[in-house]
Amino acid sequence: VLQEVVDPPGYEQVMRALEALVQIGALDEYEEITQLGRAIAMLPVAPRVGHAILAACVLQVQDPMCTLAATIDCQDPWMTRESFGYAPDSAKSFAKATHSDHFALLAAVAQYEELQASGATAADLDRWCFRNSLQ
Repeated sequence: VLQEVVDPPGYEQVMRALEALVQIGALDEYEEITQLGRAIAMLPVAPRVGHAILAACVLQVQDPMCTLAATIDCQDPWMTRESFGYAPDSAKSFAKATHSDHFALLAAVAQYEELQASGATAADLDRWCFRNSLQ
């Protein structure tokens, strides 16, 4: 089937993909789809991201995981030196002692949502984003 597509993947790529699917439990050792694999396949994301989202649901931390999953294929939300004129430190301030890009992003989203829930206007939100070096 894969050989019929316009640009078929190489053998090594297919083997790495199968290994990854077995590793996350989406396929069993016979390369048959598992119940977990069926659940992952229903999500419109990459298999590893789908696996992470389902694991987050089990651990009851699906909201932050879905926020992170939504940003994986997006451009970096932090303005760069080129786009801002100087090197902003907002990501560091949101990360605090964690030194984690993921925690910084979750903290920024939480603050944005709080501001939005408090009745901030679109202009207020735009100013907040600019002050915090967010695009």
